[in-house]
Amino acid sequence: MLRLFYFTAVDFFNQINMLYGTITEFCTEQTCYVMSAGPKYEYHWADGHTIKKPIKCSAPKYIDYLMTWVQDQLDDEALFPSKIGKLIQLGWIPEFCFESTK
Repeated sequence: MLRLFYFTAVDFFNQINMLYGTITEFCTEQTCYVMSAGPKYEYHWADGHTIKKPIKCSAPKYIDYLMTWVQDQLDDEALFPSKIGKLIQLGWIPEFCFESTK
């Protein structure tokens, strides 16, 4: 069951990566200078390790941080061991931050 979760997560990650690749020419540092969900919400990045305090960044940079973070999680042997017989830890939760702009 847990292996199915891992493979589903990897497949979902790859699909999102491909989808994002199709819009990169339209969403650049200049056209998407902030990661937002409309005019009311602005997303700031913090991963809790290398960037502890949330930072404002462009949408492409935010997605780059996010995809790198997800890839690091999927590659982490402590979270998703590749050797048979090792247990998978299920206690991690992604750390995403957003702030209201109004």
